[in-house]
Amino acid sequence: MAKDLSQDIFMKVWHNREQLSGINNFKAYLHTLSRNLAIDQLRKKVFTVDNEEYLLDYFSIDHSSQSTSPEYKELEQLLHQAVDNLPPQMQQVFRLSRFEGLTHAQIADRMKITSVTSKSYMVRALASIRTYLAQYQYQPLFAWVFILAIE
Repeated sequence: MAKDLSQDIFMKVWHNREQLSGINNFKAYLHTLSRNLAIDQLRKKVFTVDNEEYLLDYFSIDHSSQSTSPEYKELEQLLHQAVDNLPPQMQQVFRLSRFEGLTHAQIADRMKITSVTSKSYMVRALASIRTYLAQYQYQPLFAWVFILAIE
């Protein structure tokens, strides 16, 4: 697979050689090209007819048991504690965004603030929550997935 990918990268560069003079940073171009081709190749490999049954089974599994696990409940409790520690405006923006699913424009209308202010509050709230969860040694990626997926 690596040899095929290397050959595909070389061919892509060769076919686009006319446009290479306009590229300032060839190393970055090559890196981006390689990454995109690798992702495309993996995507083709995963989403094949052979994997269709597995993917259908995986996505049809009832994930409600996950929300009853002790780890999930503990993280949910920590998240709510972290949100409760935020200043009132940030709390409200976070809750409207993550719990009610509102956009920054909708939050701005409801709270009578600008959309930029809503975004700023959200960035600061997420940073504060990440710091709070880090005290309990939760992996940031896991915490972000939880924060973004919460309903």
